Order: sequence, then C-alpha cells, then structure tokens
Amino acid sequence: MIEPFRKLLGKQDAFDVRPEDPAGGVLGARPKLALRPRSAQEVAAVLQVAAERGVTVAPWGGGQHQDRGAVPASADIVLLTGQLAGITRFDAADQTLSAKAGTRLADIAQAARAERLWLPLDPPGLERATIGGVLAAGVSGPLRTGFGQPIDHVLGTLTAHSDGRLATSGGRLVKNVTGYDLHRLLHGSCGALAVICEVHLRLRPLPQCDASIAVTLGDAETLDRFLALVREAREAPVAYVVVDVESARSAQLPLDLGHKDGAYLVLLRYCDAEKAVERALSSIRTAAAAAQALLVQALDADVGVKTFERIREWPSRCALDGASKPVVAKLAALPMRAGKSTLGGLVEAGLAACAGTGAPCALLVEPALGLIRFVFAGEPTRPTFDALSALTRREPERMRFTIESGPAAIRAMFARHLGRTASFTLQRRLKRATDPAGILVPGRVEGDDVA
Repeated sequence: MIEPFRKLLGKQDAFDVRPEDPAGGVLGARPKLALRPRSAQEVAAVLQVAAERGVTVAPWGGGQHQDRGAVPASADIVLLTGQLAGITRFDAADQTLSAKAGTRLADIAQAARAERLWLPLDPPGLERATIGGVLAAGVSGPLRTGFGQPIDHVLGTLTAHSDGRLATSGGRLVKNVTGYDLHRLLHGSCGALAVICEVHLRLRPLPQCDASIAVTLGDAETLDRFLALVREAREAPVAYVVVDVESARSAQLPLDLGHKDGAYLVLLRYCDAEKAVERALSSIRTAAAAAQALLVQALDADVGVKTFERIREWPSRCALDGASKPVVAKLAALPMRAGKSTLGGLVEAGLAACAGTGAPCALLVEPALGLIRFVFAGEPTRPTFDALSALTRREPERMRFTIESGPAAIRAMFARHLGRTASFTLQRRLKRATDPAGILVPGRVEGDDVA
C-alpha cells in the first residue's frame, strides 16, 4: 500500500507507523502508514490515491486535540500536516493574516504581536496546537468568553476533499466574504469533511490595557450572588472562569489562595482602554463586597496572563495513568433564571454526584457560557456519568451532559454521551454528499454512519 504514496511524496515523507506511535492509541484505530505532505496539492493527490484504493485517512495537526469526538471506524493512514506550515500572507494594515494549516498558533501569535496585533485564541496545548487542528477540533480556551470560537476569526479556507479536489470558501479579506460561510461547517468536524490546508484569519489590535482580578468565595450561594452581579455589570470580561480552590492549588496559580474558608475562585480578565478596564475592576470590587467575598486580588497584566495560562493548561496534567489526556465531562446549562444565577447550585450537585460515586474531580466553569467541566484524574465509571447525566433530567430543555474529551476507550464506551456540534445536521449531510465512501475518518463525527 505504501508504494503509490512514496511515488507522490518520497520515502522520507511516507513511512510505516511504529507500534509505539501515539496516533493509534489516541485515535482508537491503528493506522498503518504515516504521510507528510508539504503542500495543498500533495494533500489533494494523497486523498485521490486513497480514494482510488479505498483506504481511510485521518488528518493529524499538532496532535493536541485528537481526544475529542467519536472514535473513528478506521484510519489506515495518518496524514501529518506539520510540514504544511508557514505564514503565506500578512497585511498588518488590513489586520488579516493567512497561514498554512500546520502553522502553530504560537508562531501566528508571535508574528501578530510584532505588529501590535492579536489573534485572541487560547486553546489548551497552545504551544504545539496548529491553526488547522484547532479549527477542526473546534476547541477554545478562556478567551472564548469575549472573542468567540476559532471559526469566528476565520475569513476563509483552502481545503482538500476526499476525491482529491481543492476548494476555497470565503476569502482573504473581510470585503471578499459574501454568502454562507461553508468553512463554518469545518469547525468541530474533526477532519471528517475535508483536510484544511490554509486558513485566512482576521486579527485585532493589541488592547491598550490588560488586567485581571481574582475573587475568592465561600460557598455556592455567595458564588451565585456574585455571578449574577457580574452579569449586570456594564463592562464584560474577555475571559471569565471559576475553579474550586483545591483545583486552584494544584494548578499552582501565582496568587494568594490562603483563605481557610475559600471554596471557589473566580477569575476575570479585561482588555480594553485603560479607563474602561479601571471601571470594570471597580465594579467587580463592588460586586465582590456585596456578595461577601472572602478575598479580592487585582492582578497586573503579566500575572493575570500567567494565571489564565496555568488554568488553560492545568487540566491536561490531570491525566489517567499511562494516558496523555484526562477525561473531561461537561454540563451545559442556561446560567440565569429570573435574574439569578443557577450555576452555583448545579456545581455543588455535580461535585456531590461525582464524590458519591467514588470519582473525585476538579472543576472548571465558564459562567458566561453556562459550561461546567468536571476533570477526572482517575478513570470515571458508568455510575459517575449516569449521575451527572441524571442532573439534566430536572430541566432537559435547559441542560445537556456530554463527554468533551478523553482516551479512545472511554469515548467508545460512552459514545452516547459524546456531544454534537451546532452544525451537526449540515455536517452529516455534507459528509454523505462529498465523501460517500468514508475516506476521511469514517465515524469521527458522532452520528456519521458512513461505512
């Protein structure tokens, strides 16, 4: 099977997958070959040959977010896009940048910062994550609160499809983007619809002022009171998370966690003009006093950024024995009812459900989005997931339980709990129309029953 691909790419870029290669364990399907194309044209040629021979292909960027989505039915070839890298166009005046899909986000951030610009994406694994991989996985970090998901920064794409065709969607400039953005369907598709080859991005100016504040609260009741007050404030944070204090200690955050009665730590980040940030911090201090917070700490830009970086990367260190990633379960709920926050009570119920089934976990909440993540350092059992899922039965129209990420064995065992993207129905139709033979990771998107 390897010879046709070696003719296309050369021996150095088409090779057998070794048994110890991590791709098989993470994907849950053991690829036989690894291919390393260096251009969009080579990606398209590889897919054409794969389609002719009926072999399946799994795109692989930085490998940081392959623990999401359903387990593929098969993956004969792992398509490594790391050599498909580099910034192809950068117009600082127009605040746009184009990059090949294998370009690391860290490299894009460095290039943008040199021009006083910013791509506000901060997914876990930022140092190794690639722009194509982040878009395909649909994964975000704390900055999603203020700036949206990866797809919200994308103006257009160049993609290779399962029959070897190259296609474009959108454009390089804002003024060129008209009609429905078909590339939005790539977000969260895990590579099942097309291989992303190049991405056109919209940047933002670096903020004039960047500051954060940390608030320690004693229980769920005061947490809900504080969250409701934050929602009423005039200035909205660009990043906004809640962690339990014990988790904050294990994350080794660079701030004071010493209050003996502290239960929850709320972190808020503001990026704006200096006066707007000052008003925001003042309103948070007022809200914290009204909610009877135990401790309030203002953080300068460097400490605040480092704190959110630690929070972003910390769950990945809570891994199963012998695994590179933890199991993360998620409750999504409407965060307010009649002007009052309901997340505090749901957090306590979730932690109690986990503890009651013998599966202690850490907590990471995004209040503005109504997302509550439970991060398991040990292997959770079916009763644990059943107990968390049962919480949604109180108000099924307001809550949803999913498994966000984890080793392939866990995702296969609890497939019914895997979440669907907002574009799932359209993604499924597009998959059937453009890849009827299931060349690109069949089964990778939940509900994709293409054989």
